[in-house]
Amino acid sequence: RFEEVLSTSGVDVGLDEEGRPRQDLCLLTYYFWALFRLRRNLTIAEKLGNLAPVLEVASTEAGAAEPKAPFLLLWIHAENPIHAGDAATGLARLYGLLHASRLLRDHYEEKLQFDVG
Repeated sequence: RFEEVLSTSGVDVGLDEEGRPRQDLCLLTYYFWALFRLRRNLTIAEKLGNLAPVLEVASTEAGAAEPKAPFLLLWIHAENPIHAGDAATGLARLYGLLHASRLLRDHYEEKLQFDVG
């Protein structure tokens, strides 16, 4: 099932009506987590190429946009190059993910402050 979903260009990568990642993307996250635990780093790098637009963490000066993928998949995408031998790329992705997470946290704290007060 995972290979079939990855081989098609029609991976359902958006959000559902309630704002959660769609089922195909959640299933793929578990697939990549299993590959990561099995240390299949080259397989992960090869197969994550199909999901590149979903894995971009958008951040602006005003804050971070909601990620299109589950955090675990974003973390695997960031961490995997380190284990595949490309530490510079991996560290750059991890710091980018950290920066976007902090911007998103600040956005939610500000929103919560105005919603409660």
